[in-house]
Amino acid sequence: MNISFEHYKIFYYVAKYKSISKAAQLLINNQPNLTRTIKNLENELGCRLFYRTNKGVILTPEGQMIYSHIKKAVEEVIAAEEELNEIKMMRKGCIRISVSEIALRCKLLSAIKEYHQKYPDIRIEISNHLTSQAINSIRNSTSDIALVTTPAPDIDEFDYITVCPVSESAVCAKNFEIGKSSPLSFSELLQYPIVSLSENTQTFEFYRDFFSGKSLDFNPAVETAAEDQIIPIVETGIGIGFVPDEFIKDSESIKRIPLEQNLPQRSIILVKNKNRPLSIAASRLEDIIMND
Repeated sequence: MNISFEHYKIFYYVAKYKSISKAAQLLINNQPNLTRTIKNLENELGCRLFYRTNKGVILTPEGQMIYSHIKKAVEEVIAAEEELNEIKMMRKGCIRISVSEIALRCKLLSAIKEYHQKYPDIRIEISNHLTSQAINSIRNSTSDIALVTTPAPDIDEFDYITVCPVSESAVCAKNFEIGKSSPLSFSELLQYPIVSLSENTQTFEFYRDFFSGKSLDFNPAVETAAEDQIIPIVETGIGIGFVPDEFIKDSESIKRIPLEQNLPQRSIILVKNKNRPLSIAASRLEDIIMND
């Protein structure tokens, strides 16, 4: 038999409420259509499913057997349809985001604020990772979106979009002694103690390669595991750090060091799996990130 699910759905409502008129009301249909559907279903199954009484319709023994089998299936489908509607209306859902520290502070925080204001019922799970770890979370499907700074390793297997540029400055404590007031060259800059992310990070490799391209050695005096630790260390007067301008705009305890040339610019990129479409909730966040 190749019986339409809609026929069984109508049968379910009529059987549950023991009334064709009540079922028609709930299904936003009319009684003649439902009566005709029930008659067609009885013809397809080759047996009578209901008989009429003064109080409505009652299942026959055969109808009771059919109802006992399809009840759970129809209710599962109805529940799935209701849940899907909740998801489409952005009243239910979850987003998993992996983000590097720079991308978090320079881009994601403002996007998340706007997103939560628009869609307060969506749960947001944020994992703060190194760039390489964030990329792996997309590879392992433990995150929907990764937001990281360039350079990012091994991303050709993914979809990635440039979100915005990130400009960085050399900074030091207010009382840190710089030998000259005029802008420093890169070679003069590296004569001072440098505070940097540790050697296993993409940021370290980025600056090592940048200075190596200028025949300069990048040998930090202090290495730290997290971007947000650089400014507190610099504030002690130990040395000079390279941090995004977004990190220092409100700081009163550090100062920018004038340079003859700007530090190289990086970008924040959004990374996602080529073969796994984003959920509706994640797609809405992507739109806000890209247009924020």
